[in-house]
Amino acid sequence: MASNFVNAALTGVSTYNGTEIGFRGVPLTVQNGAYTFVVGDAGKCRAKTNTTAYTYTVPASTFAAGDVLTVVNTGTSGSITLAQGAGMTLQLSGSTTTGNRTVAAGGVVSIYFDSATHAMVGGTALS
Repeated sequence: MASNFVNAALTGVSTYNGTEIGFRGVPLTVQNGAYTFVVGDAGKCRAKTNTTAYTYTVPASTFAAGDVLTVVNTGTSGSITLAQGAGMTLQLSGSTTTGNRTVAAGGVVSIYFDSATHAMVGGTALS
């Protein structure tokens, strides 16, 4: 049975089914190593903080339409390669270009999933 929030007065920290309601930030986890995103990463940020280059793989059929991931490269050198997992298409935002993407040092990007097998990637220091 679905609950309705008609004329709900929410104060303080409000939750629904144990999940905090509303924008509260983007939780960050440092990921200095190769990584494959998991469903629990939706709505969160993975960040590289050193000078080594790494590959983060974006798998197909893990995320749902509307899910978003953030990736940050705060290292002074060394890029992050966002690799298309098998069956996944990463499209550079604002273009029709697909394939692996590269996040250079200082880059902040968002990955927006419009289906389980297609995502748009946009942001700074992205190629």
